[in-house]
Amino acid sequence: MLEVQDYGRVTMWKNKISTKKTRLPRTDPKADPVSRGLDPVSRGLDPVSRGLDPVSRGLDPVSRGLDPVSRGLDPVSRGLDPVSRGLDPVSRGLDPVSRGLDPVSRGLDPVSRGLDPVSRGLDPVSRGLDPVSRGLDPVSRGLDPVSRGLDPVSRGLDPVSRGLDPVSRGLDPVSRETSTA
Repeated sequence: MLEVQDYGRVTMWKNKISTKKTRLPRTDPKADPVSRGLDPVSRGLDPVSRGLDPVSRGLDPVSRGLDPVSRGLDPVSRGLDPVSRGLDPVSRGLDPVSRGLDPVSRGLDPVSRGLDPVSRGLDPVSRGLDPVSRGLDPVSRGLDPVSRGLDPVSRGLDPVSRGLDPVSRGLDPVSRETSTA
């Protein structure tokens, strides 16, 4: 017996996966309540917008002082956590760094041993093989849009140069607040 499970574009049979294209249901953008502004959040009908959620009303445990931290019942404020009691490995000196067992303290890391590419002079910058040192980067060759004068700012096509940005048009919230005051 063949078991078929359809996951949109991928159909799975027992142990085989087929990527045959299946049609996904299309939603009509006109029927979408969010794009039409009919969802509860856009209309201001959700509990948070109306101020009816527990946090806005001051009924949450933290605002009322009923959470364990505010009441002093958490392990840290009571001194029962491992760090406060001195039982963690770092306080007891049992971690590898304190004991000198980590690779850096023992001198076994590649940098200490001189085996990293920079110490050996094998990195592209030390060898002069990077594009900037060889003059092959677009800026050195003069091929970048700014050097050629093709960027929008040099051509005067950016919104600020054309006066189309919200600040130039007086539409930003800061200028509205100062102009109405």
